[in-house]
Amino acid sequence: MLALQQMNANVGVVNPSYHDFAGLSVKKKTAVGFGAMDPSNDRIFAVICLDHHWVPYMLDKRTQVCYTFDPLQLKANLATVKSSVQNVIEP
Repeated sequence: MLALQQMNANVGVVNPSYHDFAGLSVKKKTAVGFGAMDPSNDRIFAVICLDHHWVPYMLDKRTQVCYTFDPLQLKANLATVKSSVQNVIEP
């Protein structure tokens, strides 16, 4: 993901470790570690590990759409990604 960030302008990458922390302030501080929240970013890429299953997602800030790439398509995984984006990434 960091290579993708270097190859493309206006792409942010969320530190994948953010989801493991309990406190919201620590999650937010960790998530921005790779410059994901830079205002010039049009897209933000991230992954979350849920029960030993990696779920990547991309936020398109221009269209305000979150795309998930989860072959399992479990409702619980989608709910976790949605909550994570709304509480940690979006604000």
